[in-house]
Amino acid sequence: MVINAPPGGEYAFLSTVISDFGSNVSTQLGVSALAFDNMEELLWMGNTGSHVTSYYGYTLQKYTSFQVHSVNDIRSLLTADFGLLSLTQNTLRLNIRRGLTLFTHSSELLKDMQAMTILPSGLVLIGGQQKQLIEFDLERIKQVRITDIEEDGCVIIRKHPKFVCCGDIAGKITLRDPNSLKIAHSFSTHSVTLSDFDVHGNYLVSCGYSNRHLYVPDRFLMVYDLRMMRAIMPIQMVFSPYLLRFVPAFSSRFCVVSQTGQFQLLDASASLQTPFIQNVDLATGTSITSFDISNSGQALAFADDAGIIYLYGASDEVVFNNFSQPTEFADPVDPARPLSFNDIITPYSINPMPAYRDDKLLADIPAELCKKAYRLPKPIDPAILSNMRMVGNICYAPNPGAKGRNQMPYASPENTKGSKNKSNTSSSEIPSRYLTIEPNYNKVSLDEYDFGRHNHSPFASLDSTLPNSYANNLIQTLYYILPLRATVLNHLCRREFCLTCELAFLFHMIDESSFQNPCQATNFLRAFRQMPKASALTLVLPEDDDLRRKVNFPSLAQSWWRFILHQLHSELSSPDATTYNKESPSTSIITELFGIHEKSSYTCKCGHAWEEEKMKYPTTLLHPDNSKYNNFNKEDKAPTNNELQNENYPFQELLKKSLNMEQNMSAYCDKCNKFQYVAQKRQIESLPDILSINSALDQEKGLKFWKAQVAILGGNNGPNKLLDLAPAKKPCRYGNKCTRADCKFCHEKDKCSIVPPQEINMPYLPMKMFMKLDVDGKLDILVEKNPDDSDDSYIEYGLMTVVSVVRKPDELGKDNIVAIIKVDGDYFKLKSKEEIPDKDNWYLFNHFCISPIPTDEVVHMDFNWKTPVMIMYSRMDLLKKYENKLKIVNPITAEVFQDDRNLARGHRSSITFTPLSADEMPKKGNIVAVDAEFVTLNQAETEFRSDGTRATIKPPQRSVARITCIRGSGLLEGQPFLDDYIATQDQVADYMTKFSGIQPGDLDITMSSKHLTTLKSTYLKLRFLIDTGVVFVGHGLKNDFRVINLVVPQDQVIDTVLLFQSPHFKRMVSLRFLAWHFLGEKIQSETHDSIEDAKTALQLYRKFEELKSLRRVESSVNELYDAGRNCGWKLPGTEEE
Repeated sequence: MVINAPPGGEYAFLSTVISDFGSNVSTQLGVSALAFDNMEELLWMGNTGSHVTSYYGYTLQKYTSFQVHSVNDIRSLLTADFGLLSLTQNTLRLNIRRGLTLFTHSSELLKDMQAMTILPSGLVLIGGQQKQLIEFDLERIKQVRITDIEEDGCVIIRKHPKFVCCGDIAGKITLRDPNSLKIAHSFSTHSVTLSDFDVHGNYLVSCGYSNRHLYVPDRFLMVYDLRMMRAIMPIQMVFSPYLLRFVPAFSSRFCVVSQTGQFQLLDASASLQTPFIQNVDLATGTSITSFDISNSGQALAFADDAGIIYLYGASDEVVFNNFSQPTEFADPVDPARPLSFNDIITPYSINPMPAYRDDKLLADIPAELCKKAYRLPKPIDPAILSNMRMVGNICYAPNPGAKGRNQMPYASPENTKGSKNKSNTSSSEIPSRYLTIEPNYNKVSLDEYDFGRHNHSPFASLDSTLPNSYANNLIQTLYYILPLRATVLNHLCRREFCLTCELAFLFHMIDESSFQNPCQATNFLRAFRQMPKASALTLVLPEDDDLRRKVNFPSLAQSWWRFILHQLHSELSSPDATTYNKESPSTSIITELFGIHEKSSYTCKCGHAWEEEKMKYPTTLLHPDNSKYNNFNKEDKAPTNNELQNENYPFQELLKKSLNMEQNMSAYCDKCNKFQYVAQKRQIESLPDILSINSALDQEKGLKFWKAQVAILGGNNGPNKLLDLAPAKKPCRYGNKCTRADCKFCHEKDKCSIVPPQEINMPYLPMKMFMKLDVDGKLDILVEKNPDDSDDSYIEYGLMTVVSVVRKPDELGKDNIVAIIKVDGDYFKLKSKEEIPDKDNWYLFNHFCISPIPTDEVVHMDFNWKTPVMIMYSRMDLLKKYENKLKIVNPITAEVFQDDRNLARGHRSSITFTPLSADEMPKKGNIVAVDAEFVTLNQAETEFRSDGTRATIKPPQRSVARITCIRGSGLLEGQPFLDDYIATQDQVADYMTKFSGIQPGDLDITMSSKHLTTLKSTYLKLRFLIDTGVVFVGHGLKNDFRVINLVVPQDQVIDTVLLFQSPHFKRMVSLRFLAWHFLGEKIQSETHDSIEDAKTALQLYRKFEELKSLRRVESSVNELYDAGRNCGWKLPGTEEE
């Protein structure tokens, strides 16, 4: 039940507490800062000894207490969902509510800081007795912008929905724009200095000192109406005001406090005030130093210079927030268990020993019967011994990170019993580069999220926020196979849903994108969802979390890979494709690269025999059926290292048995006319150029086999822990001079170098193999070849890709498929125009996180959290063999404009554009105006926090619905040559008719009266324009191209949003306001129309060129922003921006 403060009632005393002084117990310290928590039922206190304490609930139960600084006092406290911010004279510290420190920031600019607040952008604004305001990014832990101010510092900062209000020591209050921090208005409040002020709703109230009574506290409160931006009648006080705060539950009521303890509730909008004055029962000689009001308005908190906190409430039981989050407490200590005097079973040792003096106890064993037995220490880790160095008589070695500091675990039957099915790996032990990172969707929607800090490579990444984007890293695996990439980029066909075409478009985006902006596989996933086979194979994941928990991700990855290879082969060998081979219609680049020609012989017990030949792509490993492997994880029959030594089964032998296999199976015999058990013998007749292997570790049998083999190779030392090579958020205090190998903090050198991990045991996966297939079908596989061996029939294969599933033990259904890929030097040429020679370029691809890793980590095995599901080996001479197929020829020509088929069958459609003629084809540098409209397929999922802010937990999914292109030059300048409505088979959640102009039925081929086409048809036309080099003009084109799934070079984009944006303000002006201000036209009166919007953008561009020739761009933009502020960015006669 929510209880608000009564409008005319009084606040009654609830409780008091002496604040915690910390380590300065001998000194009486006053409270310097007081703040109610915005998220939880906590009251925070900071004193002059730099100690912070929190109290829970209206009983002021002590919750946490910690020291922030050794000397400086606490100037300001600020709470939010991230924790508690504490500001001292020259430091800014962030702690979680339990007291642990996340970071402490200090710099030369932090001098005599006084106040801070959180801006709408999420940045922290800090001010003090200096002529600078500092904007601080908590996520990147750095100062992002410094703003010079003219007034005498900024000692008080208050936040308002429209302004940031700053007060200086001279009594001047300035209202600043929250984005640009430019002054919007200012008030001169008190003649000497400012004591305190607050702002809420439409009112700003201040108290301070004036020279009318010889520099004493001013008995008048200055009140300002923010609607008129002027002072209204001041309020006269009976006592000298010192602090004041608005009551959040009301729009105009506030509370004023004096230093001697009197406080009174007033109303800024009332002419007559209530005379009721209350008093805080202060000790003699003390005075009020801090004051705050809870968000609910039910509680007032006062603190004095003796360190005493007083809590007043509107009722006997109050809450600080109307909707607080639960506070996390320490686990309670279990009370002593009572024992019956006649209980002879329960041991007395379960209760602590009571205190006794010299009495003889029955449990006292004579000394002669006692013998000290010392436990032998555990051997030192070989990784420590190998890196140890002597300095005098002391040995130093980096911590390998296998266990926590001062921790020496001992394995015992009691500790290991019952742990068969329990993983001993927590999420914190998994390197962060393997985990799925959820971006801040609020910042993503505002285009403020820095994806580049997660990408430590020059290559483009893929966005993970789309449905079914689990296969992002498998797509990257396809991209980094050079012959396949070239063939796909050369492919084009007429089918609407062709995965190869969509893959070619996506590969082109990856080629053109930078590492800072991840690509979205929207169109590829759209075509993927339309494939009946994909749905039949359950490759389209459900949105329900309960159903996702049942998904077997290792099996999912292998099924997706098998499906995509068969689908690409089918599409590449289609007769209507540009990649069709007339001489060999049944072959494609897929069969050439991955195909294994296999012959299977069957023999029935009746004597009938027959043979079958087929082409298969991935090879699935067949693990031996051995009881020792099956019992590997059982606590009572776990085989020792010596027992398994004779069961060593090398990977090459396992692969050889899987390629040429003999087994008994059930098959239909034509002679017996029924299913019989037959003997099958499979034999390969050719070796592939890329050997794709399914590890079959989605089954318990294969997993136990691999664990046993890894144990044989590595002994009983267990899995090796990988160091977290990704830069941490917190920078190292020693910078690049740090010499610690296990340092977990961020260094600049980490971005371009790789820290080698600890030594690992002999890997089970070989880095290279030598394979030979004789004429008679005999297969031989070697890991190492004798240099003296002159047999040239062996083909050398090298490891190129390892795809693994990362499983977090504490989060079911959120497995992550990652890929470790060896990147060829040609890809570095594509991005940086130079090759990196003589280096194993191994990279971990984890959606939009790409990290370089050392070679040893490629074959690292830790089955507690990482399961390899696919391994790929390629011929070492692969590029030489396919050098004639690496040339890329753009298949998109001007013929794409000849496809103007209308899919609408419901009504007669009206043509709203004039198609391009042959002599009108755009050339490089020509201007084309473009605009697009969208519909929403899935709404965004948001949640409201206790402080009233809204956070996005799942972004919306949008689809393009209409695309319009207009001629920018020629006789028909301003006339559209493309106005396509995009047909969709997806269910539309919101047509957004007010903003898109799209009506229900416009995208349905059975009902639409528009020119309805496929997305692929329109996409090809836009791609041709981009490849030709035309320059696009539009408004907000970055978002349009992102949803359409296009990457356009920056020199081919002219965005009117940026043309008319002031460099001093972050605000971007709408197209509607620009058209009214510069062109004198009112557009978008009812709904949006893409033709109208594109024409308006073209006219604005011409207007900009005109202003540029007259050198009036800067003055015109300033006039634009002045006009916008004067009318509130609303067109005259309307209420919308």
